[in-house]
Amino acid sequence: MCLCVKKIFLLIFISSPIWAFSQQLPERSVFDETNFLWNPAMTAPWEFWEMGATYRQSWVGFEDAPRMASMNVQYPMIKENMALGGFYMHDDVSPLKVNAFAMTYAYKLRIGGKRSKQQLSMGILGMVNHYLINGQDVVVNDQDNELLPGPEGNLLSPNVGFGLFYINNAGAQYETSTFYAGLAAN
Repeated sequence: MCLCVKKIFLLIFISSPIWAFSQQLPERSVFDETNFLWNPAMTAPWEFWEMGATYRQSWVGFEDAPRMASMNVQYPMIKENMALGGFYMHDDVSPLKVNAFAMTYAYKLRIGGKRSKQQLSMGILGMVNHYLINGQDVVVNDQDNELLPGPEGNLLSPNVGFGLFYINNAGAQYETSTFYAGLAAN
C-alpha cells in the first residue's frame, strides 16, 4: 500500500506542470518606466501616456544623506507613428551631484500592413549629464594625491544613443502573449 501511495504522489508531482497555472501578468518595477533610456526605440511602446516620478533618500537622519529624484514622460503619437520621451534626474551623493536630462524620439513601422500588430521601432536619444563636485567636502588621507579634484569641479558630458525594438503585438499590453526584442547602443 505504501509503495502505491508513493507512486501516486510521484505521478501527481511529475504531471502537475501540465495542469498548473501561475501568475499571467508580470510584476513591474518603477524602473520599467525608464526602459526608453537604455533603448530609445522603446519610447512609449503602448498606446497610452506614461509619466512617473521617483524620490529616494538613504540614511535618513544623517547630514548630507544621499538622495535621488527623477521624472519621466513618454507620449505616443499614434496617428503619426512616432513617440517622444523626456527624463530628468537629480542625484546628490555629497560631495558629488549629478543632473541628467534626456530626450528620446522613436519612429514606428507597422510590419505586414495596417491591421498587423507587428511593429519595428527605431529610436534616437540625446542626453546631457552635468557633474558637480565640491572638492572641499572630499575626505582624504593624502592631501598631495594628484587625482583629488580642485575646490569645485564642473563637467558637462553629452551622450547620444540609438536603438531598434521589435514587438509582435503592439498596442495590446499584456492582453495576449507578446514577443519582443531590442538592440541599442549609447
